[in-house]
Amino acid sequence: MKPLLLLFLTLFNSILGLSVLFPILGPLSRELGLSEVQVGLFSTGYALMQFILAAYWGRRSEVVGRKPILLMGILGFAASFFLFALFAWLGYQQVLSGWGLFGCLLFSRLLGGAFSSATLPTAQAYLADITPREQRTQNFAILGAAFGLGVIFGPAIGAGLAHFGLLVPVVFSASLALLNALFVWWVLPESRKAQERTPAPSSLSWADPRIRPLLLIGLSINLA
Repeated sequence: MKPLLLLFLTLFNSILGLSVLFPILGPLSRELGLSEVQVGLFSTGYALMQFILAAYWGRRSEVVGRKPILLMGILGFAASFFLFALFAWLGYQQVLSGWGLFGCLLFSRLLGGAFSSATLPTAQAYLADITPREQRTQNFAILGAAFGLGVIFGPAIGAGLAHFGLLVPVVFSASLALLNALFVWWVLPESRKAQERTPAPSSLSWADPRIRPLLLIGLSINLA
């Protein structure tokens, strides 16, 4: 399997696994006695951890290689969803309730955001490693298409699986991530040889004028 196709499937599976939850978070929260504000904090916390740690994972991939960081991101994503399903099940069993239940569920979402933030920057860095300069725009667009397709199919699959139980889509997402990690571990070669790695890569400032316009564009797109 070509690395580009595997990276495409990796990102597609990641966003599919995330968007599968969109149709069930509302009804699940009502059954567990959570408020709309608390459910909103799940998404906010997830995105906040991605914002904080994405650059860190990108730098770490310069030190230890792309493949280990990509695997860590996928496996952490899977673990966070299994934890979310476990805590929600404990909520159904009345073992957890109220703020204790909310805190455990929020922890699992923060964990998911922290690890899933490794997937996109590492996949993009991997693609930059293996792609000639003249093909990078095209190949990065292909990775972008993976996100779009994941958002299209994820909610539909989540709604269908919810007929078998509201926690089924959560377990499906975690299982899909484990399968994804297996493919990456088995098929994807390391793109960055040991002698090419940087012991202490320099960090890029948020105030760097070279990236400020790109940050503003990205912010406006995601707000819309």
